[in-house]
Amino acid sequence: MDAKGQGLLKDIGAWDRVSPHCAEVVGRVDWMPGGDAPQEVDFIEKFGYPIQVIQRDCLTALLREEIEDKYLDQIRLVYNTECKAITWGKRP
Repeated sequence: MDAKGQGLLKDIGAWDRVSPHCAEVVGRVDWMPGGDAPQEVDFIEKFGYPIQVIQRDCLTALLREEIEDKYLDQIRLVYNTECKAITWGKRP
């Protein structure tokens, strides 16, 4: 997750639940097309913050827990269903 993803989870109050399950990634190695050697990318140097990674199934389970603990009166979870439309209402 980049800063936007981390910030969103902080904004909705879910970061405290998610962050202990993340791992910090400070960089990576890229092989550019036509390049002779791999190129190292330092995320902190490039973006100013570390990237956080988490397994998708872990993240979805944690977000489900967050909804069940805090938002069951506002969010209805539906499984094995295709979403064809969403209607956004105003916050009370």
